Amino acid sequence: MEQDKRDILIRAYSRLTALKSNLPKNGWGIDEKFIREYHAVLDKLEEATGLRLEEFRIPDSELQRAVASYAPADPYSGGEEETTYTDERYCSRDYTLSKLDAILMYFRLISSANGKTAMGFQSPEE
Repeated sequence: MEQDKRDILIRAYSRLTALKSNLPKNGWGIDEKFIREYHAVLDKLEEATGLRLEEFRIPDSELQRAVASYAPADPYSGGEEETTYTDERYCSRDYTLSKLDAILMYFRLISSANGKTAMGFQSPEE
């Protein structure tokens, strides 16, 4: 059973570090599909550890639709300002990365506090 838990933790850590490394580098936002993947990993971690990781989740209020087009008001024809948005939702890149860094640091601190570094919760830069 302990080996299964360890395997789940290692897989989750692998997924989180891969997700962080492969987020799109351009644009202001991270597509919601990446946020869903991140939350799926958190679900696995909660299930395996019994810990509550709610503060590491990205709240729905942080997901926004991007502006697809904008037409300013036309004072000559009386037309009103019009903004249309994409169907896809995004979270700011900075906010997403802050949550990813926080969960990776959390598990690194837990593993070092227990005197165990075997889980490998170290940032790829180290």
